[in-house]
Order: sequence, then structure tokens, then C-alpha cells
Amino acid sequence: MSRISRTKRDKLFQKLKDNDYRCPLCNAKIYFWKKNTYNIDHIIPKSKGGSNDVENLQYTHTKCNHLKANQDIEQGDFVAFHKMQHELNIKKKLENQDNNCSSTNN
Repeated sequence: MSRISRTKRDKLFQKLKDNDYRCPLCNAKIYFWKKNTYNIDHIIPKSKGGSNDVENLQYTHTKCNHLKANQDIEQGDFVAFHKMQHELNIKKKLENQDNNCSSTNN
């Protein structure tokens, strides 16, 4: 996304504040003091005709935005999607640990 005006950024921040500083996708808090953990997302992706109007923009966690990609996802659907991704990541980590333990025991 190109540079965003201060006025638009202030309006986006107010939307986030009204939502108790929570990511609209995963509902977890967004901490602005942690660099590179948040960014601006298009609710309706630009690739699907979404605009740069404030009504179509939202602050989200960077990870949530990357998982969402160019999908038009409602929060409930995204939470289920995010949970599935998280469970897959845990499963992969456990498999890697098992493989590392197997190789060191041989």
C-alpha cells in the first residue's frame, strides 16, 4: 500500500481504539510499541475491487494479514482458519522434535 495520510491514519487508529485495540481478524490485542507486529489491511482486497477508503481499511496483526492474504474473510471464519493454521504449526513442530530425537538416539 502506498503512503497514507495522517488524517486517514488517525481515523484508522480511532477505529482500532473503538475496538479496544484488538485485531479485527483474531481479536487479540495489537501492541503498537512492538515494531513490525501490525499493518494496515484492506477488508475487501484491492485485487477484488476493494478501495483505499478508511471504511475498507483496518489495522491487523502482520501475521493475520499475511494469513488472510487476498481473501475476504469474516472474523468468525478467520478465527477458525487461524486456529487450524496454529494447530498445523504445532503438529509440524512436534514432528520435527520427534525426528530430531530419533536421529540423536540412533
